[in-house]
Amino acid sequence: MDFLNEIGAIAKKAGAFLRKNNGAMMVVAVLLVLITVTVILATGKTPIPPSTEIGKDETESLDETAGGTMEETVTEPATEPVTNDAPPITTTKPPITTTKPKPDPDAWKYNEDTYPVTVTPPAGTNYVYRTDIDMDDNIFMDSLGYTGYNLEKHRQDGEMWNYILSTDKRWRGWLTEIGYDYDGNTSGYETNAEGLPDIEYFVKNDMVCASYIAYVYFNYIPNVVGTDVSMLCKPQNSMLANDWYKTAKQWVLDGYSVQIPFKAKLNGGFINFTPETEIPIGSLLFFCDAKNKSDWSTHVCIYAGYRNNNHWVYHVGNDNGPEFCSVERMHFGADPQWPIGIFATPSVIEFK
Repeated sequence: MDFLNEIGAIAKKAGAFLRKNNGAMMVVAVLLVLITVTVILATGKTPIPPSTEIGKDETESLDETAGGTMEETVTEPATEPVTNDAPPITTTKPPITTTKPKPDPDAWKYNEDTYPVTVTPPAGTNYVYRTDIDMDDNIFMDSLGYTGYNLEKHRQDGEMWNYILSTDKRWRGWLTEIGYDYDGNTSGYETNAEGLPDIEYFVKNDMVCASYIAYVYFNYIPNVVGTDVSMLCKPQNSMLANDWYKTAKQWVLDGYSVQIPFKAKLNGGFINFTPETEIPIGSLLFFCDAKNKSDWSTHVCIYAGYRNNNHWVYHVGNDNGPEFCSVERMHFGADPQWPIGIFATPSVIEFK
C-alpha cells in the first residue's frame, strides 16, 4: 500500500505542475514521472527483516568415490536474499583405498611348496622299500662303472662320497670318455653286435641326463644284469627329462613304484633336502628349472644313497658325462635345478 500511495502523490504533483505550466513543459514532466516510477520499481522491493525464519533445505547425495557412502548436505541459513542457484556447502569423505600384497617372485605355479604332483598307486598296491642295498656295491653303481668310469681309482684316492668340484674331476682320472650330447644323437638304447650296451657309440656320440637313464634301465639292467623290465613303460622320447617324468608317474599308476614326499628349502645356495622316508637306491629324482619353478622336469638322476650329509645321485649334467653329484649342490651353476619328484625303484628290479 505504501508503494501505491507514493505513486498517487507523484501523479498529483505532476498534474499540478502541468496545469501551471505551458504545453512545452509537458514532455519534460512526463519523462520525470517515468524516471521516478522506474527508480521506485527497481529499488522498492521490501527487504526481509532479520527476524524472518528460513527453514533448512536437507538433501542427500551419493559419494561415488567413497564406495557409495550416503552423506547429508545442509544449506546454511542466509542473511541475504536466497537464490535458487546458490551452491550448498558440502563435505566429502576421502576415497577408500586398499593396497594389494605384492606377488611372491618365488611362489610356485601351484599351491604346494614341496613337490607339485602326487600320483596315487592303484588300490591294493603293496610296495616294499629295499633298504638293505649296499650303496658301495649294487647294480646302479656297476652301470656307472660299465661306461668306463674308474670306480677303483676313485676309491683308492680316498675321495668316494666326498664332494669334488666339477672342474676338478677330469685330471683325477675318474671320468669316462663320454661327454655331453649337444647334438641329440644318443637314445641310450643302443646296443652292439653282442646285444650289450654300445659304449663305443656312447663315447663317440655322448649322452644327456635322460639318455643315461634309458641306458641304465632299458639297456644295462635287461642286457647285462638280465632282469626283465619289459612290463615297464618307456618314455616317448628317451632324451627328454620331462618324458621320463611322465613315465615315472605311469610306473606308479601301473603299481610298480610309489612317489616319495619330501621337502626342500634353499639355504645359502645349498638345497636343504628332506625326504619323508628313506629313498631306495636306484630311484629316479626329477628336477625343474630353479629360475622358473614348475611341474616340468628339466633334469633326471638316479639315486645313489645318503652319506656325509649329501643325498648322492648318478647323472649326466655337463661335459664330465656320467658321474656322481648331490641333490644339495643342484642349485649351483649357470643352470640351477630344483627337486620336484622322487619315484622309488620299480619293484621288478632285482638286486643281485
